[in-house]
Amino acid sequence: MMTNTKPELAYVNLAGLLTHAGPAVKEILQNYNYDWEPFIDHCSIESMSPYYCRTGKNLLPFKNKKIIELLDCIPPIRDENYSKTFSDISDQRSHDMIALYNDRPWFIPWSGGLDSTVIVVSLIKNLKRSELANITVLCNRASVYESPEFFYKHILPNFAVKDYHNVINKESFGTHYIIDGNPADLLYGHPREQETMGNYINYTKPWRSQTDFLISCFRGRGFSKRTAEWLYNIGKEHIDSANVPITSVFEFFWWQRFSHGWISCKLRNGYGVHYRDYFKTKIGWYDNSDYQQWAIHNNFGNEMHIFRKNPNDYKGIPKLYIHDFDNNSMQLHFKTKTQSQAHNNNLDYRNVAILDNFDQLNAFDDLDQILELLPNHIQNT
Repeated sequence: MMTNTKPELAYVNLAGLLTHAGPAVKEILQNYNYDWEPFIDHCSIESMSPYYCRTGKNLLPFKNKKIIELLDCIPPIRDENYSKTFSDISDQRSHDMIALYNDRPWFIPWSGGLDSTVIVVSLIKNLKRSELANITVLCNRASVYESPEFFYKHILPNFAVKDYHNVINKESFGTHYIIDGNPADLLYGHPREQETMGNYINYTKPWRSQTDFLISCFRGRGFSKRTAEWLYNIGKEHIDSANVPITSVFEFFWWQRFSHGWISCKLRNGYGVHYRDYFKTKIGWYDNSDYQQWAIHNNFGNEMHIFRKNPNDYKGIPKLYIHDFDNNSMQLHFKTKTQSQAHNNNLDYRNVAILDNFDQLNAFDDLDQILELLPNHIQNT
């Protein structure tokens, strides 16, 4: 006999929920034995807070199994014998993508930054002219200003080009695939932590002997002392539970982003469409097992290790991949991480929850349902 299973929450954006229904939410939270103050402080400062981890012991308050299953985002187990280079993976990615997503034309949002340029380089190197004819690069003036030589030498001769803001809309979903550079930043760590370390001076130090320094890095991001200590302790216990060989300060911060930030990054839907349609159309170029395996292998001191001497070296490996193609030494040596122009900047923070059937819930229209389901989404501690 068939039974109707009541849907459950898979994901909650606590900061957004508190903004719209703070008193009612806090009344629920206080019934659970969790240190909510630093978690809420963290959520209020980080706009895309890492509410969920995807491996190791779940030390955060919300259950994570359903959102991990929904997004299929368990990271691969580290393979000691893994030998593929960034170039190997990036070249193969074009072949894999054209085999998987050949039933619709593609849009490639190009910001002029490194991550989207790697995508374009791979496509030009590895696809046929007939396949490139089915791809449109979307950009704007800021994209061209950031990488003008690349635009005129390699994009215009090889692709149809359209202004991003005149093309991407709800009607695009279902007619095209949108293939972008997320979640590339999580493969390399984040420059914010590296800048906090002081031009990389401290990144090689063993993190277990740098408790005060790590807490001061969190304080430098605007967190209270209590929240900074909580973040350090969460990071320490999670590393021990995940059984990963994290030894340096850099690796501590990288692992926190890689393990706890992936889900929030995947859910960064700024296109104003339902998540069910979003994930049928929007494909993250770097969201695959090989790139993650490469990051897991190389953030422990191998291929990427030589590129951590100063801020210009951030993302040195993708810079080399691009340079091997266009031989632009200025870009190789002097291009730095900047805030790329956000194409999908229409995030709707009213959509604060996702059910395990991929329905999304709005803080205005669905608040009663969210509050009803929230207690079952909190772990028993």
